[in-house]
Amino acid sequence: MLDAGETGTLAVSVTNSGKGPAYGVNLAASVGGVSGIAVPAMAELGEIGPGKTQTQSIALESSQELANGRAQVKIEAHEANGFDASPKIVEFKTQAFKAPRLEVSAVSIGGGVVRAGEVTQVDVTVKNSGNGLASNVVAALEIKSADIFASGDATVILGTLEPGRSARALFDFVVNMRFRGKELPLALNVTESWGKYGADLPLNLALGEPAPLPQVLTVEAKVAAPQASTDTEALGAPPYRLTARPADFAIVIGIDKYQSLPVASYADRDATAVRSHLIAMGFPKKNIIFLTRDKATKSSFMSYFEEWLPKNVQPESKVFVYFSGHGAPDPESGDAYLVPWDGNPQFLQSTAYSLKQLFAALGRLKAKEVTVALDACFSGAGGRSVLAQGARPLVVRVNAGQVPGGNLTVFSAASGEQITGALEEAEYGIFTYHFLKGLRGGARDSSGQITAKGLFDYLTPHVQEDARRQNREQTPGLSGAGERVLVRLEH
Repeated sequence: MLDAGETGTLAVSVTNSGKGPAYGVNLAASVGGVSGIAVPAMAELGEIGPGKTQTQSIALESSQELANGRAQVKIEAHEANGFDASPKIVEFKTQAFKAPRLEVSAVSIGGGVVRAGEVTQVDVTVKNSGNGLASNVVAALEIKSADIFASGDATVILGTLEPGRSARALFDFVVNMRFRGKELPLALNVTESWGKYGADLPLNLALGEPAPLPQVLTVEAKVAAPQASTDTEALGAPPYRLTARPADFAIVIGIDKYQSLPVASYADRDATAVRSHLIAMGFPKKNIIFLTRDKATKSSFMSYFEEWLPKNVQPESKVFVYFSGHGAPDPESGDAYLVPWDGNPQFLQSTAYSLKQLFAALGRLKAKEVTVALDACFSGAGGRSVLAQGARPLVVRVNAGQVPGGNLTVFSAASGEQITGALEEAEYGIFTYHFLKGLRGGARDSSGQITAKGLFDYLTPHVQEDARRQNREQTPGLSGAGERVLVRLEH
């Protein structure tokens, strides 16, 4: 069954049962029976030898307008000399869109009341009271007073909420002695992947008073909160918070849903978790550019990498750049590109941002050090990688761009000919998950430091092990100063 708003994959195998090679083989797909499903017009398979089989994955992108019914996907295999295969029709059920609805169902305060000058913890329960799945749910504490400060991460990743399920978000804040008034201007903003079924509500808290009684609690007592996997964990803020360094800057990009390309699963969730960790590492929140979905355009890449960073970075600055989303290779040159939300693999030079261009821009910065982490791949063979229609995946190593020497250190999720993948049970990219697990303390050495080389040595075997469980290879890469200290903790 294919649900509205869901992306499905149809695996099509073409076998040459003849005695001669089949030339110029391509697949054509068309959809009947329902509207609201998009498929690629054509997929190029090339030459298939006698007795050989090639398998191609075809993405089935459904919109929110998909209705209940049965879809028929017609698959045709054409050969250059006219030795076409008989068409096949695949039929499956479709289900209309079910909307989630997020609401704040309970608010409580640790210690009972809010007092000026003391750290207060507010415990908020978010419930999906709609009929559909809410994915990539994020809760953020909004503070609208210069006299109230977050004491910890103001953003909590709640993940996926099934209908009727709830999740808790804990926030710490401090009201200083200059605050005048009684009502606290605090609100909770809850978002999800569709961007229109969330909530933005005042918390109605006041100095010296307990939180207001929740209006609905009867259902909450009957619904169990989602349990984390025994092998994975949600990556909220790390168990430390370092002093903010006002001269440090970061650009964090995560694109899960593109304008006209397949989904890069969990890329926005990856980016949200990375931002949370950077804040804990001492990067001021106001110094972090956070770009997701339609905010992550080609023009945004150029503006922030080539104008904003040079104007703000100082000689003592540490710069961190993170990208999660699709990469793409130029089939002619082998050059690797980051694909923005509005990117087109057919026109990479004009719509995408090359690694050469990125590294050149970062190499010109007058910063003390620059660290880059890329959870994308550039083989064109799947995963977080796309290729121009009609082109075949590269079989040679991709030219990922020359990393300048000096102050630049680059982590990559996979080697040039490999694909990246996601850890479905954790809902993160495999590379990002273990990268952040290392930054949370997994890569800490005996002196309390986490170096680039130490982090790389920690995450590599974990990434390789998880990739092999998916029957493929994925080996991260590290270029530049491995001795760089990324986090210095007490020991």
